[in-house]
Amino acid sequence: MINLFRYLPIKPYVIALVLSFLSSMASAQSYMGYTIKNSLLKTTPSPGGITVGKVPVSSNIFLISLYNYSGYYNVIDVTTNKEGYIAKANLKVGKEVLKSEGGLFSANGDAKGTVPDVEIYNNTSKVLTLKLSDSTYTIAPNSKNVIALAIGNCEYRASAPGVMPMIGIESVEGGHSYQWQFYLSKK
Repeated sequence: MINLFRYLPIKPYVIALVLSFLSSMASAQSYMGYTIKNSLLKTTPSPGGITVGKVPVSSNIFLISLYNYSGYYNVIDVTTNKEGYIAKANLKVGKEVLKSEGGLFSANGDAKGTVPDVEIYNNTSKVLTLKLSDSTYTIAPNSKNVIALAIGNCEYRASAPGVMPMIGIESVEGGHSYQWQFYLSKK
């Protein structure tokens, strides 16, 4: 076996930094899972955190990532759509949730200025929680909201009680207006 690093002028700390970055990227992937025992959903990743819900055994859980927060995972309880932390020992990780890449925002003409926006239409009977990049929005059933966006790639996560969350990335251009309609489908 050839030791490639022997021939490259790279310091050990640079290699460690690159490996750390790559492992953090891998843990940013989301997964479905379920509880293997009755669990408490906490506001913070600690036994002393405030409990925001009790999650029964065999409940569907959306794991936002596999990043280990001191023995806890950041999750969404699919039944209630509440986000919080559950002890890692109480969860079984299931299938990876694939990210959608583009095609969900429909062009809707030009924005009123240079800042792009998206008109969200929640065409369901459920309250929609929408995370766009670092901002979270709650959208009432059968209602519309217009949200200003940053130019570039917009990561999103959409969830509602009893519905498997959807994640992905959309490319957003300056001066454009977009629309996005949510509806429920059975799969």
